[in-house]
Amino acid sequence: QVGAPHGHLTKYRERKMDVIDALREERQKQNLLQKDLGERCGLSRSYVARIENKMTDTGLSNVVKMAEALGYELVLKKKKR
Repeated sequence: QVGAPHGHLTKYRERKMDVIDALREERQKQNLLQKDLGERCGLSRSYVARIENKMTDTGLSNVVKMAEALGYELVLKKKKR
């Protein structure tokens, strides 16, 4: 996001990491291995591990793939002011 204040990008990354943490918890609740999730969404086990362990800053499309593979959809909702 060109021209976005640094604080805005930090909040974006924190929110994305919260979503990734929730997806990891859901994968574990469903008793799926990282390999299983990767097969469901077309990502390698090692890449799923790097995403979950915050070792890579993956794109939103991969987060959506992981959510859908776990039976969820990501929805954009306008904040109430």
